[in-house]
Amino acid sequence: MAFQNISRGTAAAFICALSSIAQAEDDSAILGDTPEISFQQLSHDFGTVYRGEKLTHFFSLQNKGKGFLDIRSIHASCGCFNTQVQPRNRLAPEESGKISFDFDTGWFSGPILRTITVDSNDPEHVTTILEVNANIKEEIRATPSVVTLGEIDKNLPKSATINIEVVTKAPGNGRKISDTILARVPADQEKIKKDLTENSTDTKILAIVSSSPSIILHTEPSVKGMRVEASFKTPLPSGPFRERITVWNTSTHMKELVIPVVGEVVPKTRLSNSYIEFGAVTHGGRSRRSVSLTSTLSDFKIESVQADIKKTESLKNIQNEDLISVTIQSNSRTVTVDLKTPPKLIFEGPSINISGTLIVRTNDPDSKELKVPFFGVLTEDSQP
Repeated sequence: MAFQNISRGTAAAFICALSSIAQAEDDSAILGDTPEISFQQLSHDFGTVYRGEKLTHFFSLQNKGKGFLDIRSIHASCGCFNTQVQPRNRLAPEESGKISFDFDTGWFSGPILRTITVDSNDPEHVTTILEVNANIKEEIRATPSVVTLGEIDKNLPKSATINIEVVTKAPGNGRKISDTILARVPADQEKIKKDLTENSTDTKILAIVSSSPSIILHTEPSVKGMRVEASFKTPLPSGPFRERITVWNTSTHMKELVIPVVGEVVPKTRLSNSYIEFGAVTHGGRSRRSVSLTSTLSDFKIESVQADIKKTESLKNIQNEDLISVTIQSNSRTVTVDLKTPPKLIFEGPSINISGTLIVRTNDPDSKELKVPFFGVLTEDSQP
């Protein structure tokens, strides 16, 4: 190769020269050569589009200054935007570029305004706001668009009514249905897959399905589409309830209309603490914490409490009662827990980490055993 005959000294000088050029570029603004960001337009209006369309556009820009322009960050006002700087984040003087984006309209309807914030090293325009407008029409809509259940008693019946309205049919064939979407069609609904891939002259409801066996759907035709009664099979599992109802249809752009169903299934009995942190406990001292339980049961009570300690090598010869004591208060709804550093504990270092689980047993048949993790540090320092 031609470069093989270059001496080490010449190569070092060449690298040094390149570094100096790069440094000069970085220092151009300091020396008085400032960049100037200039956009051909600061807003774009897509006009009337249909929900489910994937929109794309770009904002053209140019560096009209004498220094290098750095696009430091770009962030959109909503996660429905995917933005990108092209060809790169640094533009030389007089160099042009663009900020491209795509916008998924699948969760919106009606007039919307979204912004893209561009931060640069232009001292006169550190922040530039770009606006994107659209009026999103619907071919098919659900009212409500999200079923919000709030807090749900796991044993009490719950229901919701959803009205599905067929509005129109957008012109064109729409975007091709991806294999990912088709894979979400229930396995026993092969006809739906066939109907989804064929062109239809109007919007028809093909099927309405739920993502959970806990949601029972009853449908009946209405003047404008379909009325859906959703009931919830009890008992529901405790914790966050995040499911969906899907309306498969022959619209052009929104063949998979998803209606989220959200709520929190709360048990009759709940703990005040998700964990216990004792902090540091000095040699011969103790740290006290309390755990309270609330319950809708009129005769609720705590029946027993047990501390299950993870025994490390340093603690293997120490009895549980010498480390932790638990007391059920007279109201039968509160437990007091004391973590102690026993005087006979031998330290091989300045401290010993201790952890375990507090097991609370109750007379609630749905919450017979509740577990609370605990953590603490036993230290060798004596109390003052």
